[in-house]
Amino acid sequence: METKRRYFTASEINQFTFCKESWRLTKLKKEGKIRLRDQDYQILNNRFRKGNEHHKEYHAKRAYQPKSSSVGRVLLYVFVLVVILWIVQHYWF
Repeated sequence: METKRRYFTASEINQFTFCKESWRLTKLKKEGKIRLRDQDYQILNNRFRKGNEHHKEYHAKRAYQPKSSSVGRVLLYVFVLVVILWIVQHYWF
């Protein structure tokens, strides 16, 4: 009886954080739960190519996002803090 492995390798964690579906399919393939014929390999390669294109586009958009949203958030926090301090100073002292 084979004991179940209770840990994940760094490579598996990396693959999971990058693409959960890829990690799941790789795991099923290693466990022998997916058997592919030549025709299925062509379909799989096509899906793999589309998945890679999706990830490239997704990460390109994410990397190019303007930092103004985080700057705006910081400015909002500073503004709220100044308003709170002004209220405290004028109404309690």
